[in-house]
Amino acid sequence: MTGWKKDRSRHMHVLGRRMKRETLARFVGRRLPILVEGPYGDSAGGEWFGYTPNYLPVRIDADEMEEPTNRILDVRLVDCKINIDVYNLSIFILKS
Repeated sequence: MTGWKKDRSRHMHVLGRRMKRETLARFVGRRLPILVEGPYGDSAGGEWFGYTPNYLPVRIDADEMEEPTNRILDVRLVDCKINIDVYNLSIFILKS
């Protein structure tokens, strides 16, 4: 790859990450239903992952409840974090 192609590719990756971060950040503070898919990675500490209705990835701290897999939880999104080029929303489960 020539020098200008590498520069353009690097620029497009930076732009893509910034746009994704901005998109996810717009949802922080909102209350949304999350479909819990399963445990987050190899975490045994009560972290789970799921998706919002518009397919935003979410990491959930749900160690105080029975296994939430395949359940829809009503949550408030509280933070947007970057994890090695993977964007996830960290969330807090609202108690009903």
